[in-house]
Amino acid sequence: MSNDSRDNDSYFDRSIFDTDIFGSNDINGGGSRSSASRSDNSAKNYNKQKNKVYKSYSDTHQNTNRFFNRPKISENCIVHRPKFIWQGKQFYYLFLYIGVLFVLIWNLPNAIWNPDYKIWIILFGALGLWRYAWWIFHFLRSVFYNQVKFARIRYQAGELLDKGWRPEKVVFMVTVFNETEYVLEKMLSSVNREADIIKRPVELYVATADFDGEERVRKIWSWLNLSKYIKIIIVRQTEPGKRAAMGSALRCISRKGLGDNDPVVFMDGDTVLTPGCILKSIPIFVVKPKVNGLTTNEKAMMNAPIWLQNWFGLRFTQRQMIMQSIALSNKVITLTGRMSIFRGKAVLNDIFLNLIERDHLDHWLWGRFRFLSGDDKSTWYALLKIGSDMLYVPDATVYTIEELDANTSPAHRLKENMLRWSGNILRNGWRGILLGPRKVGFLAWWYLIDQRIVMFSMMCAPFLMVSGTIIVSSSFITVYLLWIIFSRLCLSMCLFYHSRRMNMSFPIILYLNQFITSAFKIYLLFRLPFQKWANRGDQSMPITGTKGMIIFRKIMSNYMTILILTAIALFMFVYTELLPPLSFNDVDSWIH
Repeated sequence: MSNDSRDNDSYFDRSIFDTDIFGSNDINGGGSRSSASRSDNSAKNYNKQKNKVYKSYSDTHQNTNRFFNRPKISENCIVHRPKFIWQGKQFYYLFLYIGVLFVLIWNLPNAIWNPDYKIWIILFGALGLWRYAWWIFHFLRSVFYNQVKFARIRYQAGELLDKGWRPEKVVFMVTVFNETEYVLEKMLSSVNREADIIKRPVELYVATADFDGEERVRKIWSWLNLSKYIKIIIVRQTEPGKRAAMGSALRCISRKGLGDNDPVVFMDGDTVLTPGCILKSIPIFVVKPKVNGLTTNEKAMMNAPIWLQNWFGLRFTQRQMIMQSIALSNKVITLTGRMSIFRGKAVLNDIFLNLIERDHLDHWLWGRFRFLSGDDKSTWYALLKIGSDMLYVPDATVYTIEELDANTSPAHRLKENMLRWSGNILRNGWRGILLGPRKVGFLAWWYLIDQRIVMFSMMCAPFLMVSGTIIVSSSFITVYLLWIIFSRLCLSMCLFYHSRRMNMSFPIILYLNQFITSAFKIYLLFRLPFQKWANRGDQSMPITGTKGMIIFRKIMSNYMTILILTAIALFMFVYTELLPPLSFNDVDSWIH
């Protein structure tokens, strides 16, 4: 039974990237070594750790092959999945959770099956059946993608690598903004290590916001035992914002020359690559010629309270499940800005560059406004417009280092992040829907529609139960709480499979995450221009227009939010017969 804290998806420690999980960084202590020696050491270290972390899966294949007297399968051809980590403490929490559930079921009043309340059960059951069937559907698709479709892709890509295929060159485009020296060191050393593993020319373009950022990058770069394959180009952005930095770097890449099939890696300055994740991913562009964009598994490391670590862990695990489900249809729902890889000809497309630099939305209430964040949604939308396929690479992982300011409370940081994420989904989801199922893919297209429906349906059940408790019977709220406890445990079982561990905080966090996300989306639905980026210098996008017009639009946004919520509440009240439907005689009697 493993209790190694390094196995925690969200564990944060300033020494973790110097451990064997990520390989040696060769910083300040490697001494003066030849390039060939550095390359050999990186390759040996990569293979050693790969075999260590994923030993169980490869052993199964090798034993099977020996039994049938077949040749050994190359490591490059296997979808490596970590072993499931069994922890006794989590089993104890599971039994305690189930025990509390049974005690509550046995002792709390329950009149919910009264025939007089059948109309409530029908509505509540229909909502639950729809939501949970949709969840199980995604889970089954994600497993099939990982075990069947992607396994075939991995085998083909592995055969390509075993035959000696390598790209002509690899381009990295990294945007940095106020990252600490520690974070930049880990990011740069991981890119440097990838160059040794790839063994082909690597160009690293680092887009910085100011002179101080350039100096930090240059200083850290001078510390590294550099690969003979890599060279760095620092690009100073001429306009504020991450989008301007990306545009400046891409124009520089274009001037230097980029082949149609050269892979271009988009990264943030707080992203750390695990050994070999780039080499695992780029052969897919050869195996799948229609694919122009790839994104990978992502995990977070935070210096934060355990509840916030678990919250991020749940979100990234849920992301992994949904991404694999959608990728079965050769699409994804976003190409994350933390780390995604693009084919060169897609990056050089004018539509792609214009959307990154000047992406905007024309809103019926607020007019035209530009996007502050959400560059990952802009790149995704650009590829959809040109009809590109996209895939998810589940066995290539990157880590993002989330460092919380000492003056910022964890709850405030979570709120700001969830507002930004929810806003980006709403701003980009609608135009994805307008592209239609042919370009987006039917399942991804319907998922975008479902995102807009679920923010209201998620609020229906608690509203029904609370109103039923007040007006009809106190048993409604108790049964609803029991249903939350039971249903979220069942849904969390799917997440345990993908996270490769049991975490009994997931059922509670899952419900809170769903409820808060839905509330934020409803709030932002008519306030889309309000944008803030807390962990990028607290940037915000100013609202354009005259003072009177801005006040009018704010009043209208409040009115529309109240109108929609009231309409939904009235519909549920009338449907459940808490309020009788109005007749013309009732209206006439009120008037007179």
